Amino acid sequence: MGDLVHHKAHAWLEGGIVNGKPTPSITSWIENLNNVSKDYSPSVQVYGGRGQTVALKEAIPAEIAYLKKADKIVSDFIKKLGAKSAELSTDKAQTHYAALTKEFEKAFPDYALSYMIQYGVYGLAQSKIK
Repeated sequence: MGDLVHHKAHAWLEGGIVNGKPTPSITSWIENLNNVSKDYSPSVQVYGGRGQTVALKEAIPAEIAYLKKADKIVSDFIKKLGAKSAELSTDKAQTHYAALTKEFEKAFPDYALSYMIQYGVYGLAQSKIK
């Protein structure tokens, strides 16, 4: 479950690479988490690739809540950027991703590894640009 659950650590939100492009799917990720929850005992310990070890009964709801909030943060950020969202494909992208990282740090002050947002959120962000 190393890439499914990152308890109290930021997730890599790039998504899978399909035809050379990042293709994130928060919905699919949540579906997979729900399936794991059905297939294993709630007392099973989750040892994620990043983050803390925690019982499944805490890990799954926390990760789902994180993913939903992360999706909203990114959607709101892209909406706020408006026409400037095109800059996410230019040399100005890292400035925007740094600002987005700050948004995540405010929303999740007790989460580790905020650099995961700075360098991994581009897939989710670019998927929201119309």
